[in-house]
Formats: sequence, C-alpha cells, structure tokens
Amino acid sequence: MIAGWGHTAETMNGLSDALASGSDVSAVSIHDLAVNGNSPSPTNNPLQFSGVRRAIEPPLSVSRRIVAAVRANGNPRFCRTASIRQPTDCSDRSLERQSCRRDKLTDGMSSYAEGLLSLIEEKGGSSMVIGWSLGGLVALETACNWPERVSRLVLVSATPRFCSGEGYSFGIPVQNIRAMNLGLKREFHKTMTGFYRLAAEPFKEPLPAIRDQWNQVSGWIDELAGGLHYLMNTDLREDLHRIHSPVLMLHGREDHVIPWQAAATASRALPDSRLCLYDAVGHDLPLREPERLAEDIRGFLS
Repeated sequence: MIAGWGHTAETMNGLSDALASGSDVSAVSIHDLAVNGNSPSPTNNPLQFSGVRRAIEPPLSVSRRIVAAVRANGNPRFCRTASIRQPTDCSDRSLERQSCRRDKLTDGMSSYAEGLLSLIEEKGGSSMVIGWSLGGLVALETACNWPERVSRLVLVSATPRFCSGEGYSFGIPVQNIRAMNLGLKREFHKTMTGFYRLAAEPFKEPLPAIRDQWNQVSGWIDELAGGLHYLMNTDLREDLHRIHSPVLMLHGREDHVIPWQAAATASRALPDSRLCLYDAVGHDLPLREPERLAEDIRGFLS
C-alpha cells in the first residue's frame, strides 16, 4: 500500500492488518517510494515524464504479493528532474538475457513511480498494488509504464487526473492547489486542518485528532509541496488503455477531495475495471471502513 498526501504509512495499519492474513502486504508512504527511487537531489518537482514507457515482454510471472499504497506526502528532497533520453527497445529480450540498464528502463517516470517499481522488483515477479488518493495516482503511473509488473490494481479514492480543467470538471481547480501550496509556508496548521477536515467529510473530525495528524507531518513542508506539484501536473487519462490487468476502484460517494464521478469516468476507460461506491463516507475511506475495503479486495482476489 502507498500512502498519499499528508499521511504517514501508519495511517494504513487498519487496512493492512485486515489484509495481512494469507498475503505478503507491504505498506509504504510516498516518502518511502521517493527514497527507494534513488532520487537524492533537492527540488520541488518530482516529475520526470516523457510519456508512457514501452513494456518489456514477455510478461513476468504473477504472484500474490501486495504492495499497499498508503496516502502520504510528496518528498522533493529525494526527487530529481531527469533529462529525458529516447526509450531503449528491450521488447524482444527476456529479463534474464537483456542488457538494458535500470536507469534507462525508468526514463519518463516520476521518482515516485520509479520507487514503486524498485519495491516491486525487490519482491520479484509482479505484485498487486493498492493506491489511496495520491498513492493511487502513483500506482496508475507505474501500471501504465510497466503493466507486466502489476498483476492487479486497487485504487482507493483515486483518479488519473487530480485537477479540473477544460473539458474535465471532476477535480480540484488548479488555483486551489496553488493556494494550498502557498498556505503550507504561511499558515501550515490552518492549511493542513482544512485539508484533514475536507478529507473526513461527511464526518466531523475532532480537533485533537487533526492535531495528531499534522504533528506527524509538521516537518514535511517541502515534501508536501512536491506532492502538490505532482498532483497539479499529472494526467494519465490518455494512457489508461495500456492497463490490461484487472482493476478494482473503491470510492466514497461523499468524497469532497476527489468526486466519485472521477473514478466512474476512469473505470469506463480501463479495459478491465470494476467500481464499488460506498454510501455516507468520504475521501478517508481506508480510515473509516478498513474491514469493508478488505472484504471487497479479498473478493477481487478470489
């Protein structure tokens, strides 16, 4: 599991524990993925896109490994903007015989997706990936670039495009994200309190619980800004057709961060997708309903 914006990996403990029986579950944060992606240069831009990379063939063996994507922060201290080289054609060689270097294989990917790919490679074979919010966007990016590495994909409160724009109304206006980015530096506690309250709707999150959340990320201002930059500049809608693995989309009908209609639109564009909507719950679905999510995910695996 990959955590998304503004949360540590520990926030996913409920869902991770519910899924742990019979599966190898790894819960990580966006911070962990950035470090795993070996991106040591400081920058507020975790992107290094040049389009979707071509997949290596033949497909790798599928295993019942789960990389749990937890909603966490972006981490620009460990991100870099790489110069883009032409893709290397490795499609006619098996992984054992090819001589392609790993840095060439990850051209065109954000450092977040590069870190997730590294984690999957460490486990061997391919994995089911669960992504919550920003973590879901990273999971989608990885699956678009390397579909043979992702055996199944579970997207919780996620979207292929976070910001609204011309012809696309199921997102947050870009100016709101820019205002949040400014607020991180000027009024951190107020900005994060507003976000956590929005994510908790329709429930009223008590202030002590909100304080606990922003205390855990109070040293992450630069990292959080990097995550907002990623959200503002990533649009994977045109690449969803590349994902042929089964996809399960889980979304709350009361989500005021990413409207459920964004998930419905993405589900229709995916070749093999199922959408489950939950009444009376919002963006923090994994925190509110971990057992229900785990039950639906287990059904997806069976």
